[in-house]
Amino acid sequence: MNGFPLFTITNFEALGDGSNLPVHFTVNNFNTADTVTWVKGTHVLKFGGDVLHVQFYQPYNNNNRGTYTFTGSWTGQP
Repeated sequence: MNGFPLFTITNFEALGDGSNLPVHFTVNNFNTADTVTWVKGTHVLKFGGDVLHVQFYQPYNNNNRGTYTFTGSWTGQP
C-alpha cells in the first residue's frame, strides 16, 4: 500500500498516517428465493427460482506501512 509510515517520538506529535489505514469493507449479500407448485387434477407444475450473490472484500491491513517509534530508552533522548 502506498502511503507514509507512522513516526512517533516521545513527547512530540506523531507524523504520518495511522498504522491501521487504509481500511476497506465491502459486504454485499443478496438472497432471493421463490417456489410455486400447482396441482390440477393429475398434472403437477412446478416453478422455482433462486438468486444468490455474496461478496465479502475486507483487506484490513494492519500496520502495512510500518511504524517507527523513538522512545529514547537507550540514549535518554528520543
